[in-house]
Amino acid sequence: MARLTVENVSDYPWRLSLQPAMAAVARTERLEPRSSHTLEVVGGDYQIEQTLLDGRPGPELTRHLSFHLEAGQTYRWQLTTLLSDNPGETP
Repeated sequence: MARLTVENVSDYPWRLSLQPAMAAVARTERLEPRSSHTLEVVGGDYQIEQTLLDGRPGPELTRHLSFHLEAGQTYRWQLTTLLSDNPGETP
């Protein structure tokens, strides 16, 4: 198994779908703002779709990637956007 920790460091919710190359069903997770979630997945090739859920329509809010997760390895994936404000910073 591979371990993937997804960290939402933004002020918006995200949807992350992992589609294994050899499976018909994708695993979909919703990440609330400023949260993280650890997934245990079978090692192998994946199609990943990450979508920013800020209420505005548009294809620019979805990104498609191919990724290989090696069994026995740990990965960290950060979700962020330029739309977010960093707490404590002044404009």
